[in-house]
Amino acid sequence: MASSSWFERQIADREWFDQYYQHSDYPRHSTHDRAFVHVLASKFNLKPGGQLLDLGCGLGWFSYLFSKAGFQVTGVDASVVGVEGARKNYYTGEINWLVGDALNLEFNAHFDVMYTGNFSPFTVRDSENEKHAAVIAQQIMHYLKPGGMFIFVWNSRLDESDPTGEWVNYSVRQIRDNFGGLEDARLLGTYATHPQLCTLLGQYALSGPVTSLTNLGVKFHTRTARIVAAVQKN
Repeated sequence: MASSSWFERQIADREWFDQYYQHSDYPRHSTHDRAFVHVLASKFNLKPGGQLLDLGCGLGWFSYLFSKAGFQVTGVDASVVGVEGARKNYYTGEINWLVGDALNLEFNAHFDVMYTGNFSPFTVRDSENEKHAAVIAQQIMHYLKPGGMFIFVWNSRLDESDPTGEWVNYSVRQIRDNFGGLEDARLLGTYATHPQLCTLLGQYALSGPVTSLTNLGVKFHTRTARIVAAVQKN
């Protein structure tokens, strides 16, 4: 992973997000996003009070939601603008905000939960390695305590396309293949869903039947779905 192209991409991403966060933020859907966080906690038995790492926290929305759900949150992003915005938006004193390279933090076996929502390193294709997502995941698993949970969230067309070279539309199968073979860890589940379904269906929004229907639905609509995977460290 330590190639010149990789470092160039990291720099380009950081500069892009610094510009983006000066003027914009990703859409927030308070009701659905809060329901999504609670579904994750109940589905994967995430205990409030535990230490949670939000990698690529951006302007801090999901860090804030996890904090309100009772977790002790550390939000990390490479974008100075993003982290400064997060501190300003959610000045509660209960979240530890850090600027840093999320792939090279000094934490070791520190967190009970690690959350990545559209974490940009997963967008980089390594043409020599079809399991690029596994390489990234393996690199960050050491942040977790034994028994800790990695929650991966990704917006995708689910069709395995990368039309612009900037965003990988992973399928559920690809994520299952990537995360199913991680060392000293086990994949608990991989699902496709839509955020609003967590409000309507609760935990059932992360289930086999909903995943099958979501896979079918995106074939007939241009909208993206949300992939959710949970990996537990041994």
